[in-house]
Parts: sequence; C-alpha cells; structure tokens
Amino acid sequence: MRFRIVLTIIAFSFVFRGIAQSFEKPLYKNTNASIECRVNDLLTKMTLTEKVGQLCCPLGWEMYTKTGENNIQLSEKFIEQMDQMPVGAFWATLRADPWTKKTLKTGLNPELAA
Repeated sequence: MRFRIVLTIIAFSFVFRGIAQSFEKPLYKNTNASIECRVNDLLTKMTLTEKVGQLCCPLGWEMYTKTGENNIQLSEKFIEQMDQMPVGAFWATLRADPWTKKTLKTGLNPELAA
C-alpha cells in the first residue's frame, strides 16, 4: 500500500512538472536571455518554409485597400501571398506616388501602418 502511494506521488509530480513546463515562456521570448540564445532558440522552432518566408518582401501597397478614413481591407493578393508562404515584411507600404497608384488619401498614414 505504501509503495503504491509513493508511486502515485511520483507519477503526479512528473505530470505536474510537465504541465508547468508547458506554461513556461519560450526562451526566444525571454528578454533576460542573450540575443544569441533567443535567436538560436527561435530558429530551432521555425520550419524551413518560415525561414525562407522571412526573406520574402512583397510590395506592401498591393496588400490592402483603404475603405474609409481609418478602415483598411486586406486585398486578395495579400490572402494569396499569405497562403503561399509566410512573409518577413511588406516593402514600401507607406508609398504614395503614381507608380503605386496610392495617394495620401488612399494610402496608409503612419498611424494606420503601425
């Protein structure tokens, strides 16, 4: 009987330890860890597709339509791009010129872009 109780306590300690570890913040989110440790931790968790996606930088002004003073709608191009692979950043999101076909009225302002 005593052996059974000890065995049960040991089993529960492993279960609770596992649960506690699952709630711990990943190392890459730990601001007290060195940058090198954080980067290495994150890279080990990323898939190859996610790593390659960080190198992708599509044209940002094609990814949205401004539908009101403070409203933005994601474009079909954005949805297609995100379905293909992750994206590291959008290039030239705040441009307003004839080439982008965005103006100061139809493009993003710094507040909306943030």
